[in-house]
Amino acid sequence: MGVRRHRKRCRLSYSFATTTPLDRPLAVPLPLLAESRALAILSDYGYGFKTKILEAILTRTYVLITPRLRARIPTSLHRYCITVDPSPSSFAAALDSAMAPFPESDVNQRMRDEAFATLDAALAPSENPT
Repeated sequence: MGVRRHRKRCRLSYSFATTTPLDRPLAVPLPLLAESRALAILSDYGYGFKTKILEAILTRTYVLITPRLRARIPTSLHRYCITVDPSPSSFAAALDSAMAPFPESDVNQRMRDEAFATLDAALAPSENPT
């Protein structure tokens, strides 16, 4: 039981940064992303919200992330992310998890609700006015 077993069921794709022009431009990556079951973002580098995470979720694609990255993203996105540690067995288990049906919900509405709840709490009148 390992990654090797998934080779027949999965087509692995990867993206990379390059200064060499590709043979054809990819004007919009979302259709390609929508064909995928999972997108792996296995780097802890960079801070702030990862746009690629939201793009993957909007196309109903699971996101494989590290534990440190999971701690930095909004909790409303955790159900769409699968945490992977550096072991091959963890990656194989994540691939198995990505074969499950994608959760039904409106991620935009969930994030909006979380943002407004945070604002409401921050702007609520204090019970001990000075």
